[in-house]
Amino acid sequence: MAVDRANLAKKSTKGRFDIPCCVYSADNCNEYLEHMDMSNEFVRACEEERIEIFLQPKISVSHNCVAGAEALVRMKTRAGELVSPARFVPVLEHTGMIGKLDDIMLDKTFAFQRQCIDKGIKPVPVSVNISRQRFTSEDLLKYMLQLQDKY
Repeated sequence: MAVDRANLAKKSTKGRFDIPCCVYSADNCNEYLEHMDMSNEFVRACEEERIEIFLQPKISVSHNCVAGAEALVRMKTRAGELVSPARFVPVLEHTGMIGKLDDIMLDKTFAFQRQCIDKGIKPVPVSVNISRQRFTSEDLLKYMLQLQDKY
């Protein structure tokens, strides 16, 4: 049991270079286990296509029209409840899975724009927040060009 607790303490600081040592505490390990549960839920949500975008319109008051939108993310539970990004984005950043979320957001935004075009609706610019990790990755532009070709 002591070895299990030591391993949990060690895992709870993985990727944290600002912590020179770690000591087991129930709170820290509970937080680690909650992060693991959330990251596992994210993986399942991706597999089951339960990551959704919602478009927040940007209104031009001077032109009295929709001038654009911002893509917002929500994760649905299997019961259909929406999970706030405040609950899962920090976990994804900590575990290094945030890039997967960025790619899903980009793909769904490109797909939405394609649907607008196919329906004869003039698409508007859509802003997508990209994590620092994904923004600095070497293949972001390549991925976006692939999405452009796909849609």
